[in-house]
Amino acid sequence: ARFRDKAKMKEALREAGVPVARHRRVASASEAREFVSEVGCPVVAKPLAGAAPVATYRVTSVSELDAVLGVMKPSAANPIQLASTS
Repeated sequence: ARFRDKAKMKEALREAGVPVARHRRVASASEAREFVSEVGCPVVAKPLAGAAPVATYRVTSVSELDAVLGVMKPSAANPIQLASTS
């Protein structure tokens, strides 16, 4: 299950001492904006249970983030993962 859910996978790797990018599971646009305000752009947005780069977006600005959030529509039932690229 950890490797089907990217957020759980990264937490397991971090606990094992493997360095991973800063990331956050987000369930709303406000949570996404909060994460981006903390880490800055660019970030990568992707579904938690996706495979390969399907529905994966590189976000380089707040306006791009808003567009991606409009497509991905994060919610409590459908959270997404944001990860820092820096």
